[in-house]
Amino acid sequence: MVTDALSSEAKQDLRLTMSNAPGLLLCCDFDGTLVPFTDDPLDTELPKSQKSLLQDLANLDEVHLAVISGRDFDELTDLVPIENAVLAGNHGLNLMQENGEIHRPEVDGKVEPVISRIRDRVHDVYEDISGIIIEDKGIGLTVHYRKYDGDPETIKEKFYRIWSEHEIPELELLEGAKLLEIRPSNWDKGDALQTIRRDLPEIPAVYVGDDTTDEDAFAVLKDDPQGYPIVVGKEKEKDTNATFYLEDTQAVTEFLNFILSFSG
Repeated sequence: MVTDALSSEAKQDLRLTMSNAPGLLLCCDFDGTLVPFTDDPLDTELPKSQKSLLQDLANLDEVHLAVISGRDFDELTDLVPIENAVLAGNHGLNLMQENGEIHRPEVDGKVEPVISRIRDRVHDVYEDISGIIIEDKGIGLTVHYRKYDGDPETIKEKFYRIWSEHEIPELELLEGAKLLEIRPSNWDKGDALQTIRRDLPEIPAVYVGDDTTDEDAFAVLKDDPQGYPIVVGKEKEKDTNATFYLEDTQAVTEFLNFILSFSG
């Protein structure tokens, strides 16, 4: 069972933990966490009020802010133009530390040619289907079907068929929020979180996310006495590594304001 991160007990516990620590690592997913989902990922924007809130958090000496997303790194940096923050795109495969240093884990040489073949097949199968959006991430590929009006199972069946034709151990297939994604299997958001923490002192860490890809980061913090894994969406509490929840993106904003008011 997970606990409401905005409950008085949860806030008191986090306040006490932070008061006894030299800082806080605050990690957030982007889509479905900092901003609501849109039918087309290209239509997503970070509201000015949310940008201001994130920048205020990043400017605090005791807070280390990180935004970790499945989006392409260049796309993420355009969407989240925040200074003094860690930005991690492609689930952390492209990660920029607070000091601007770029971290890119090594990707097996088998991956790129297979991704290229999958990309060709995906375009052949999906590009004429109304409501399907293909997101090319270079070293990964995502098919969004949020705008598709038909039976989503048909979209999944076609995707799994393509995957079965090209599957290799160095790649993995994930199902997310009305999307299907193929990405390198040797790296996930949990790895990104651990990479960020290596450059910081031992401080409490909060991770807020809504998707299956965030579960790897939740798992890193689940048994950590200074870890606060928070899933967005109360209906997701039954099968998660998170120990806390926030109901929606509005609740996430309220939680971030709580962090700001306490830290500031």
